[in-house]
Amino acid sequence: MGKLKLTLYLAMILCSSTMLGQGRENLPQPVSEDSSLARLDGEVITGWTFGEDMRWYSLPGAIPVRTTSFRWENIQDDPNYALGEDNIRFIETFRLYYGTKAYYVMVKASEEGAYKYPARERGWETAPRIDYFMLEESEVVKIHAKDSIGTFMYQLKLVDHGIVRNIKLKKREDWVEEIMRKAIPREDYPWELVFHASLFGEQNVARFQFYAMHRAFKDIDAVRHVQKIRGNRIYGKPELMDYFYYEIPFELMFTYLRTRDRL
Repeated sequence: MGKLKLTLYLAMILCSSTMLGQGRENLPQPVSEDSSLARLDGEVITGWTFGEDMRWYSLPGAIPVRTTSFRWENIQDDPNYALGEDNIRFIETFRLYYGTKAYYVMVKASEEGAYKYPARERGWETAPRIDYFMLEESEVVKIHAKDSIGTFMYQLKLVDHGIVRNIKLKKREDWVEEIMRKAIPREDYPWELVFHASLFGEQNVARFQFYAMHRAFKDIDAVRHVQKIRGNRIYGKPELMDYFYYEIPFELMFTYLRTRDRL
């Protein structure tokens, strides 16, 4: 079974490499709109984790590491844990045009970190990264309208996704340019954007999670740490929201998701 999976991976890599070369030659030069459709800053986002001791823990702009209250007291000031299981500095959406064809792009800006001297846990360094997700706008509008209340999991077809590093988050033109350099929309792209949403209008609360998932192999991408619960994977399942999620005021959810009024 392992050899079969490896063979499939190699075949997909070879096929993807061929398509990348062909796709780049046939595509018009991409053009970005001067301004974003919407932006959501990390200051208005709270990350929540259901701990091992059955208590909820929160951090501004980050999903806390899953632990117990005893250990939490000892690690919450550690810079490594400040980045959490995952974190968001901002979310932004904008359009890219290839000729007259428009694509919707969602970016998640976050921070990753590592010790320069890991054996001694010295020299902690952080660096920004941007995960981008490119899809047809017709996929985005599948997400329920503003008056929908409840918990939903959407699996939206991507045409490309990737990571941009070695950039400064404040220099928007630089990382947009890098996305345009890397992105190649493909109809048969094997990844999807999984978007979880729990909407509670009367309480003015919206909770969400999103990441990329391979349709065939169920690999997860665009998350700092992919956690399991009691050894079982929960990404790609509605149960994820029982343990890890981001929370924002209800009205902000549709500030950066809705596109109908801009079409």
